[in-house]
Amino acid sequence: MSRPDDGLDAGLTLRDALRWEGLVSVAPLLVSTLEYRELLRWILTMALRVVDAEACTLALAHPDGHALDYAVVLGEREDAVRQFPVRPGEDSILGWVAKHGKPIVTNDVVRHPLWNREVAAKIGFETRAIVCVPLSIKGQIIGALEVINKREGTGFSDEDVQILTAFASIASVCAENGRLYEWLGQRAERAEGELLALVRELSRRQAEHDAVISTMGDGLILLDAERRAVEINRTAELLLGVRREEVLGLRWGESALASGPLRDVIAAVEQASDAAYEGTIAAPGERTVTCRVSPFRDGAGAPLGLVIVLSDVTALAAVSRLKTEFVAYVSHELRAPLTCMRGFADILTSPEAATLPEGEAQEFLQIIRGEADRCLRLISRLLNVSRIESGRGLELFPVPLDMVALAHRAVEASQALSSKHTLRIEAEEPLPEVEADQDQIEEVLVNLLSNAVKYSPAGGDVRVWIGAEGPGLHVSVSDPGVGMTAEQMARLFSRYERVRGDTAIAGTGMGLYVSKGIIDAHGGRIWVESQPGRGSTFHFTLSPHPPSR
Repeated sequence: MSRPDDGLDAGLTLRDALRWEGLVSVAPLLVSTLEYRELLRWILTMALRVVDAEACTLALAHPDGHALDYAVVLGEREDAVRQFPVRPGEDSILGWVAKHGKPIVTNDVVRHPLWNREVAAKIGFETRAIVCVPLSIKGQIIGALEVINKREGTGFSDEDVQILTAFASIASVCAENGRLYEWLGQRAERAEGELLALVRELSRRQAEHDAVISTMGDGLILLDAERRAVEINRTAELLLGVRREEVLGLRWGESALASGPLRDVIAAVEQASDAAYEGTIAAPGERTVTCRVSPFRDGAGAPLGLVIVLSDVTALAAVSRLKTEFVAYVSHELRAPLTCMRGFADILTSPEAATLPEGEAQEFLQIIRGEADRCLRLISRLLNVSRIESGRGLELFPVPLDMVALAHRAVEASQALSSKHTLRIEAEEPLPEVEADQDQIEEVLVNLLSNAVKYSPAGGDVRVWIGAEGPGLHVSVSDPGVGMTAEQMARLFSRYERVRGDTAIAGTGMGLYVSKGIIDAHGGRIWVESQPGRGSTFHFTLSPHPPSR
């Protein structure tokens, strides 16, 4: 390592060389590190060495402008100095310089008007002389540098002030760059935190978006402006019989969509001026699906793509069809007895009524009464359906029930429906006593017997069995008819539901629905056992007393 005075001008003293060597050695450090507090400490260490002083303090203005923060304190009483905050103002040398931006030099500090003896005593450091110079950047004061006591016991010179001013300039640049770097670091950390929060929020929203789309009951397909599929949910895959990988990223006319149920929709949309469509398509699995195609746009109205919504309306279409059949059947069932009653009424009110053979007029009246009862039963069933659907429940009039006698009446009424069937009753003895609405239970049994006859087109034995089940009754009706699949049995007690075999069998599809409502109202249960081609057995139970409402 070369000596400090090597190569120096002969007019410079060794002390001068050391002073300028300190300044020169600090300059490269300004670009060697951005840990500005460490760098400031090194600058002040060099300053103390160059001016041969005992201690120094560097304070920087707080961002709020109302206080000074100690950036560096060098000397014996560093911890004590930091206990006494300083503010820009008139109560200390350091504060005055930081406020006014002018240096102060005093070699007899105890006589200086800004000297605070009380604070000096508490710090416990003997102070004789002080040089304090401002730190500034672009004309703005950012702090002050204070150097204390020459080691040789002499006072500070003008040259010392010049040297310390030079060090203060370097320290100003260092502090400003360091604080700027810190500020940028904080901003970067804050920006990074905000970015991470934004990414988390976007991820959360994307997860919600994906969850909503994937769990939608309707099928959804999104196409961009070039008709490329950018989204298709699981429901749409199932409804159309396609796989996600066969659709995403492809133009809809070039993907699996073009050869499936959407083929005609694609052609219609491409020809439509507004790129919109609404209609019904036949989907795989004999599904009926409504398809709605609508353009979506940005805030300025520019087209962004198309939204395709697919809704499986198979069940609704089936209900609608069944309702139509139901209305047609009920209309027929009402028209027939009304036409019959009107015809016999016309005969009985005509002038020829007086010439009718004896007893024939009474027979006609009995027919009118029977047809009226038939209408009333149908209307009663419809009213029961209304009460069940509205949740009001059925109105019951329970009385002690003679189930065997009721069964004989039901069998007698049902036997007239077919000469190919033999209806018989088997009853255990003794039977428990139960209370029930006699008319309602008779309606259930007549409906089960009617179904047994209708769904046994080849004829055969229909058996009514009555027995005990605990304290209540168990009744079953067995037929040798067409039977049912498990899938048919699962839907059997629903509205408008009927077993559809090879032969169309007329009916409203309401009988078993109402029967279940009646048995439920009595606190019992109704079910069926069946196999295709092997007949069916319907069961229902009655508790000793209907539940109170």
